[in-house]
Amino acid sequence: MQAGLLTWDRVGELGDLLNGKFLGRSGAAQITLFKNNAAQGVADVAIASKVYSLARANGIGIEFQFRPCLS
Repeated sequence: MQAGLLTWDRVGELGDLLNGKFLGRSGAAQITLFKNNAAQGVADVAIASKVYSLARANGIGIEFQFRPCLS
């Protein structure tokens, strides 16, 4: 298999990733992509809040200042 080639055996559900049933990244250079086709903004915010809380509690991730462009 080519490096970087995405196959279905490397695709998992977000809930399984959060519950440890599916292994995510094995290194900081890898990317985790979450795609939601449900178009439910409330669910997205709830999930983002949980992920943020878990990252803060575990001391992982990068925090940055976000300044929206209001032009």
